[in-house]
Formats: sequence, structure tokens, C-alpha cells
Amino acid sequence: MAYPLTSRGVSELLENLYALPDNDLELQAIEIKTNFRSWVEKNFSLSQGQINYLNAMPDNSVQYFGDQCWFCFIHRLNITLDYPAAPTQIRVGKWTGGTSSTKLITNDSGNQEASGGFSFNMTYREL
Repeated sequence: MAYPLTSRGVSELLENLYALPDNDLELQAIEIKTNFRSWVEKNFSLSQGQINYLNAMPDNSVQYFGDQCWFCFIHRLNITLDYPAAPTQIRVGKWTGGTSSTKLITNDSGNQEASGGFSFNMTYREL
């Protein structure tokens, strides 16, 4: 099932992903880490313009987003999307950013605790 690329769509996708057994969720985590573009295209309903934008993103940005999503998936942490409508009065360029509040603590007994989350933010700048 492909979800809309909206805040609600991301929330619904995570709800369904996090209901999966650990092994199935781990497969999704590995897939998003190794091929973020393909995973996003497969799991969200994207316009051709969004597909073109995704494919034009620099590889190091895509790797960063995939790594952040992998960590959140593995630990069932929240991921959000802030995707406002583009202004129509001026010509703008879209920028995709991310803010991480993830934290991991571990001890010498092998126990670990993850917290925080990741937020995708779409912003627009005048051209």
C-alpha cells in the first residue's frame, strides 16, 4: 500500500510498520537504509515531480535520511513530516531538511535505550 506524502501518511505508515514483528521491521529498516529512494518511492504515492526531486537529491543527503530512518525503525522511534504547501506568489525552490533528536545510551551488560525521533522538514526559498 502506498501512503500519501503528508504528515498523516507518514504517521499511518509508521503505525503499520511498528505493528510488524521485529524481524519484518528489521527488513524494512535495512531496505530504507540501503536504498532510501526506492523505499520512499515504493511506500508513498508520489507525483512525477516528487520522484524527479527525490532522484536529484545528493547521495550523501539520501544516505543521511536513510540512516536516520533505519535507526528510528529499529528502535520504533517517531518520524514526522512537515510539508507545507509552496507559496504561489513568488518563484521558490524546495529544500528538504531533517532534524534529529535521537539518543542512544548503552552499558557494559549490553542493555541499550534509544529515545527521540527524526523530523523531515520541507522549506521553500525564493529563487
